[in-house]
Amino acid sequence: MCRPNKTAIAANQISQLTHENDILTCEIEELNQYKSNTDISLNDLHAKLQTCHIVANNQASANNTLSDKVTELQTDIEDKHDLVEQLTKKFTECSSINQTLIDDLKNETVRLIHQNTTLNNNILHLKTLLPSNVILYYFVGSQYTPSKNSLLLDLKTHFKNTFDCINIQYDDSMYTTLQSIKAGKEVHKIRSSKKTLIAAFGNIIRDLNKGKKVIMIGDNYGGAVINRIVDKLLLNTNKLDNIEVLSNMFCFTFGSFYIPPRDGIPKKLKTYINSRHIHNFIYNSDCSTNYHVGKIPNNISLTTWTPNVSNLSKWSVSTKTDPLEIHYAYDTIAIVSKELESLGLMLN
Repeated sequence: MCRPNKTAIAANQISQLTHENDILTCEIEELNQYKSNTDISLNDLHAKLQTCHIVANNQASANNTLSDKVTELQTDIEDKHDLVEQLTKKFTECSSINQTLIDDLKNETVRLIHQNTTLNNNILHLKTLLPSNVILYYFVGSQYTPSKNSLLLDLKTHFKNTFDCINIQYDDSMYTTLQSIKAGKEVHKIRSSKKTLIAAFGNIIRDLNKGKKVIMIGDNYGGAVINRIVDKLLLNTNKLDNIEVLSNMFCFTFGSFYIPPRDGIPKKLKTYINSRHIHNFIYNSDCSTNYHVGKIPNNISLTTWTPNVSNLSKWSVSTKTDPLEIHYAYDTIAIVSKELESLGLMLN
């Protein structure tokens, strides 16, 4: 058996060592590559860690800020809670005071209402005691029967406090005039020298000169008397202290057989003798229309009173047909009440 050659053995060993060295070299290169990759990863992780530290620091700073805010809000909440308690207490106190004031106000309102009612009642009572400065002259017509008539009571009941004094003017010659009207005979205008007319004229002049307001109401014959008194006034204005007192005279006639023209009177008197002061109401089929009552206006109706400005008359149509029945069909008190109310002379 041959002994191995030392050179071959050495060469073989060198070859093995070289192979092993190559393997180790490869392993070293792999390790170096791994280390390089690991370093890169570590660098990345280090950068991320630094970022996380920054974020953590910022979050910590934000947390500190929020913590301060929370502490501040808790302090504010405690302060607000104290304020709410104070306001609640104050509200309760004010509410109690307000309720007391409301109760006092209710009691005071009740007292004032009662006091106001008492005062109104006293005023109404005083009105019945104080003079109204208005005098009524009512010239009755032929439907008036002194022994059976309640006209004075009716006037006082209806007009209440409107008049200081009510004078019922009566002339029994009106019944004679009525018979002439029924028979269709001529009816002459009432003499200005007639005793009853002169007496009424004197009293009216006296009241006007005293500053009284004079209201004259006349039914049929009584209306004719009023228009004759106005005639006499126009001829005797010198008996007046001042012509302006005629502004206190108001006349209302119903179914008068004498309604003279007034458009020819002096201009200075037209201020007082006009449609505001003189009202002659008459139905177109009244038996009085056969006499001195002026012209019937056109277009008269059942629902309104149509004026004839020349003689200060107001015309309408009655629902009745008999002329004598129409003669007594005027709702005198209601019509006068409405006119006085429009003049501001109606007192309740």
